[in-house]
Amino acid sequence: MDEATQATQSTGSAAPVAGERIELRYELVAKDFQEALAERAKAIPSARRAQRSVMAACWAAGGALPVSLLAGDEPLWWLFALVVAVFVAVLALGFQGWSYGRMYQRAADYEGPLHAVLDEESLTFTGDHTQIRARWSSFGRYRETSRSFVLFLGDRNGAGFSVLPKAGVQRPEDVDRLRELLDRRLHRA
Repeated sequence: MDEATQATQSTGSAAPVAGERIELRYELVAKDFQEALAERAKAIPSARRAQRSVMAACWAAGGALPVSLLAGDEPLWWLFALVVAVFVAVLALGFQGWSYGRMYQRAADYEGPLHAVLDEESLTFTGDHTQIRARWSSFGRYRETSRSFVLFLGDRNGAGFSVLPKAGVQRPEDVDRLRELLDRRLHRA
C-alpha cells in the first residue's frame, strides 16, 4: 500500500494528500468565454450594478416612449430619440458579450491546446507559447457552471479570469476532486 492510500485510509476522508495533482487538457471555445463573462456579471458587484443601471435606463425609456408620443398635439421628438438611443445601447451591450467571447477565442486559438495542473500550492497553465504559474493567492473566488469552473483574480473588479472546462479532466471523478480543491483554496462567488 502506498503512502497516499495509507493517508486517506487513516483519516477516513478525502483529505488533501501532499503531492496530489489534478490535470486538465482542453481547448477553449468562444462559448466558454461567453459563459465566463456571464458568470462574472453575476459574481462581481460592479458588473451587477452596471447591468442594473442599464436596465433602469431601459425601463425609464420604455415608459417615456408612450408619454412622448401621446403628449398633446406635438410629440416630444427629443424623448423619442432618447428612447431609440437607449434601445441601441442595449443591443450594443448584448453584442459586446458576443464580441468579447470571439476576441478571447482568437487569443485561445493562438495559444492552442492547454494543459492545466492544479495542486495545493498553485495552478500551472501551459500552452503552445506560454507557461503561467499562479499561486492560489492570485485568485479570490470562483463560480461553477454546468460546463466549467471560472476562477476570478483577487482584484475587486474581477477583471481577470481563468476558465477550467469540466470536459478537460482526465477522469470523471476528477471533477469532484477539482471542486474540493477549489473549495479549500478559494471562496465560491
